[in-house]
Amino acid sequence: MKRTIEDVKLILSGSGKIGSKLSLYGADMSPFKALNRDLGTNIRAFGIYKGYLGGFWKCDPKNEPIGDPIGYILALNAVAKVKGFDLSDCDFLIFDEFIPSPWERVDRQEGKQLLDLYMTVSRDREHRGRQPLKLIGLANPTEINCPVFQELEVADEAADMVKHGDEFRTVRGIRLHAIRMCDDFQQNEEQMAALQAMDGTAWHDMTLGEGFAYNDVDMIKQLKLKGFRCAVEVIYRRFHWYIYQRDALFYVCTSRGNPRDGTYNLNKDQDARRFYIEQQIDLKAEYIDGNVAFQTYTMYDVLINFKKFFNFV
Repeated sequence: MKRTIEDVKLILSGSGKIGSKLSLYGADMSPFKALNRDLGTNIRAFGIYKGYLGGFWKCDPKNEPIGDPIGYILALNAVAKVKGFDLSDCDFLIFDEFIPSPWERVDRQEGKQLLDLYMTVSRDREHRGRQPLKLIGLANPTEINCPVFQELEVADEAADMVKHGDEFRTVRGIRLHAIRMCDDFQQNEEQMAALQAMDGTAWHDMTLGEGFAYNDVDMIKQLKLKGFRCAVEVIYRRFHWYIYQRDALFYVCTSRGNPRDGTYNLNKDQDARRFYIEQQIDLKAEYIDGNVAFQTYTMYDVLINFKKFFNFV
């Protein structure tokens, strides 16, 4: 699965038919192209429906498909709008590049779309006694709190993995794996001209997979509450966060307190707007001055990057 119809159309271009029309393009953009060359196989992509649903087939020497497809290719932003289809023969759903690049415009509801699609495919399998569909997300580590991590509620674990240099974490049966490059591959990568020229930059670190290079986790801390006073309670989704203050220092955590300035339920539009006017602007100013720490990454991202989560701002 790719994110957009354009991603899918590019992979399908030059490989076969799109709908009932024969594609005349000569370029093969399928991810199997290099594997075919290296392994001597001949697996090609062919369109099935409207350019956003296709399949991968083994082909004969004339590039004609043989038998059933070995897999499908689909676009999330199109298929999520369609109901009633059956992909229960699939054992795996692979979401390629599930963490968007910083310049991509992404639907904030993408995580919900993904889980709805997963349930559409897996429900029939499980009701018939088959194993659950396995969802695999692949991506370069650019943004911790992407829509998929938000919906799965694993962003804080991902941030903690980065902070402690861990390779594996399991959260409610969801396996997080920070894949390490083998030594030979990394040495070859580091010798590439572009990586040598960009040594010491965030792009260099991201390309080599050295944590979430565009995210700062230094503000994630565990502080003792001695001398702090609870100022505000914030409700976000099912979470209750408390903003404590000691002189000019603020700390956001889950330790329950008696909020001096009341409770803001960000799940309600009026409360979210009121919090923005009465609290968020000042809190962000204090954060810029280095006076705010957070227990988790999600707390930081929601309360500081407010515009990313609330449309009215």
